[in-house]
Amino acid sequence: MSILRWLTLGEGEILELECGEDIDIIQDEIAKGRSRILEQIKVSGNKLTLNSPGPKASLVNFRKHLLANPTQRLAFRFVTTAEITVERLHYVSTSKSSKSASWSGRSERRI
Repeated sequence: MSILRWLTLGEGEILELECGEDIDIIQDEIAKGRSRILEQIKVSGNKLTLNSPGPKASLVNFRKHLLANPTQRLAFRFVTTAEITVERLHYVSTSKSSKSASWSGRSERRI
């Protein structure tokens, strides 16, 4: 994945490995200033939900980055080999939709 990100870097982008997360892409845009995409990579043969330890820890870490860097524009990307599965029903919820699949449709949006 690191090589793929390096080969697809755009003009004005810088690649950093193991800095904020596994892969960071720093974008310098004159009009908007500097932004950073923090990418966490998890290789797993297990099924994945947002309640799985990997995604939960990654979201907590991203939140810590947001709090530690309030003036920076940060985005988060989670990449995994795991199979996305349906969340267990919550006592309030009646939906069996996969929240992980919904989350994957919101890639690179700031939370």
